[in-house]
Amino acid sequence: MTEPDVSIIIVTYNCASYVRRCVQCALDQTGVSIEVLVVDNNSSDSTPLILREFEAKVKLVSQSRNIGLAPARNLVAGLARGRVLCFLDADVFLEKDAVLQALRKLDWKTGCVYGKNLVVDRPELVLAIGLDRRGWHFDEPASWFTDEVETLYALGGFFLMPRSVWDAIGGYDENYFFGWEEVDLGWRTWMKGYRVVFEPSAVCYHIGKTIRNDPRLRSLASYHELKGFTMTLLKDLEGWLLGLLAGAILIRIIVFAFSAAVRFRTVRGMGAFRWVIRNSRTIFRERARTQSTRRISDVHLLDRLVYLIFPIDTLRQATDVLVSKFR
Repeated sequence: MTEPDVSIIIVTYNCASYVRRCVQCALDQTGVSIEVLVVDNNSSDSTPLILREFEAKVKLVSQSRNIGLAPARNLVAGLARGRVLCFLDADVFLEKDAVLQALRKLDWKTGCVYGKNLVVDRPELVLAIGLDRRGWHFDEPASWFTDEVETLYALGGFFLMPRSVWDAIGGYDENYFFGWEEVDLGWRTWMKGYRVVFEPSAVCYHIGKTIRNDPRLRSLASYHELKGFTMTLLKDLEGWLLGLLAGAILIRIIVFAFSAAVRFRTVRGMGAFRWVIRNSRTIFRERARTQSTRRISDVHLLDRLVYLIFPIDTLRQATDVLVSKFR
C-alpha cells in the first residue's frame, strides 16, 4: 500500500454539531495524498454515529474513556503512515488547498507549519496566532497577517509536522490533558533547532474556544489551563532563566491563576496547584529529559518568551473581562 504524503489526525469529544463538516473538509483536500484518522474520546452525544458515516474512508479509533487531547493525538500518530502529520481540531474546517499550502512551507529547518485560522462567523478576523515578537494576537483583522511569521508555537487547531521532527521531540507530553500542550510542543520544537512558522496561505475556519465557552466545563477548563501553564514554565524554561527570574515567574503564575478565575468565573481551577505539587517529581524528570536534548538556547526566543513570563497581556485581558461586567 502506497504511503500517503500527509496523515490528518482528528480527536473528537462531544462535537456532533460540527464534526461532519470537519471530516469532510479533511477528505476534500486537493493536490496531496492523504489519509484521515479520527479518535473519539468516548463521546456521549451523536458524534460516534456521525463518524460511522465515514468509516469506509477514515480510520476510526474509539476510546472507552476521555484520555485527553495530547494522549489521544499521540495514540493516533503512532498509527499514521504519512511522512507528515497534520493535526486538526474537530471544530476546524479546511479550505481545499490548506494542507498543500502548509506542506509547501516545510523544509529542513522548519519543524512545524500552521495556517491562518479565520473565525467562522467573522472571517475577517484571525482567531489567534502563536506568540510572535509583537506579543499575543487574538481576534485581530486577517488583513494584518499576510506574510510568514515565526512564532513560539503553532495554534493547535491546524498544523503540520514532519514525522521525523515529531519523533525527534517525542510527540506530546502526556501530562497535559488539554491546554498549553501546543505551547510546550512548539517550544520543544525550537529547542531541537527547528522553526515554527505561521503560513497565511494555508486557510481554515475555526469555531474556537468550544470547551472554554461551555459553562458546564468552566471548572475543568480553568484547572487544565492553570496546570498546563505552570507546568510549561517549570519544564521548558532554560535553567539560567528559571533561576534568574524565579520571583517574576512565581508572580506570573499567581497573576495567571487570578486571570483564569476571572475568565472562567470559578476558583475551582486552583486545585491545579495541588496536582503540580504532588507531581513535581514527574515534572522535573520531564524537565531533565527535555533540557538534556536542547540545541537552541532560550536567548534566541527571548523576544517571544518575554510576553509569556511577564503578565502585561494577562492583566489586560482580566481587566477587560472585569470592566465588561460593570458596563
